[in-house]
Amino acid sequence: MKIAITADLHLTPEYPERAFAFKNILEQLEAEGISDLIIAGDLFDKDGDDSAYESFRTPCRAHPFLKSHIIPGNHDSTKSLRDISPDLANVKIYSSPTFKLFDNFGILFIPYCKGISMGEAILQSKEKIEEGIPWGLVGHGDFIEGQREPNPREKGVYMPLKQGDLNDANLYQVFLGHIHKPTPLDQPLAGKVIYPGSPQGLDITESGSRRFLVYDTESGRVTDRMVNSSIIYLNETFLVFPSIQEQENLYKDFEERLLKTNLSSKELLEKTHIRIKIEGFALDKEGLVDSFCSRVKEFGITLFKGIDPDFNQVITASDEQKKNLSLEALLNVDRLAEGTSELFPEKVEGQSKWIFGGNEPTMEQVRMEVLRTIYKG
Repeated sequence: MKIAITADLHLTPEYPERAFAFKNILEQLEAEGISDLIIAGDLFDKDGDDSAYESFRTPCRAHPFLKSHIIPGNHDSTKSLRDISPDLANVKIYSSPTFKLFDNFGILFIPYCKGISMGEAILQSKEKIEEGIPWGLVGHGDFIEGQREPNPREKGVYMPLKQGDLNDANLYQVFLGHIHKPTPLDQPLAGKVIYPGSPQGLDITESGSRRFLVYDTESGRVTDRMVNSSIIYLNETFLVFPSIQEQENLYKDFEERLLKTNLSSKELLEKTHIRIKIEGFALDKEGLVDSFCSRVKEFGITLFKGIDPDFNQVITASDEQKKNLSLEALLNVDRLAEGTSELFPEKVEGQSKWIFGGNEPTMEQVRMEVLRTIYKG
């Protein structure tokens, strides 16, 4: 059996693109023959905002054979979710911990509850879990493991789940709402925890194509499906360094970055809103600004809120010796990323490879610090 999972729709009439994304999910599920959709909290943006109810109710009526299973998130209340569902037979609200079987696989639904941890809620629900049945957990909150991925929209810790709460041998998979950043499917947290992420970017910080998930209860495989969004956000920062070809290099980086998004030309030109920031050092800052802004406008992509690319963090640098030094230093950063033995010949190739990102600075951050050190030293 296949079950779809999403979370954090934050429906509100102020942003109709979020309802558009929800409708698209239901359309894809019906086309694929998947009959069950789990929404792991924050269906609505504001608790009690009844102006948002129809953006959920209308699509549900249009797909009566699709069943929605919903837990409250910290933006929802049991009352608001009950208000939307009394006449919708295909909508089920789990306002208290509930264990439900989907064929031969069980799911423990843990609704958001302020003031307790998810681990406490799981312990209180142990008697609900059928012995010997493989099961999954659906909740809404923060997974606490080492360097926590925060929700930038909300400070604090919400209904935390810890790695020690996942020790049940029959607990195969965990899906959580609250963090809008999607978890890479090949890197589940603690080997089990996945955030599907918001199916529609809520603001410019939630960039790129969005998704929902499909879980196969027989194989245990999690796959994703891309949402056909009406608006796609991109939030991109570029690094420049002094060169007679700095204008061409920057625009080449821009084109390559767009190519890596895997968005089609139609999506880029008709749906995408991009915010661009440039950092670093340039021989001719004024010429770089004029050239790049002109070519971006010629490309035709929509600038976020009509704001031109931000060059405030670009500094003019004309020292030829520092330019050559920066080129060599940046090449060494690339070598560290590749793990070559050129920098450390006594080590086996690959063993000197630096890991960028995660809990460590990103490669772009390291490159920027290298330039700052050279040009401000």
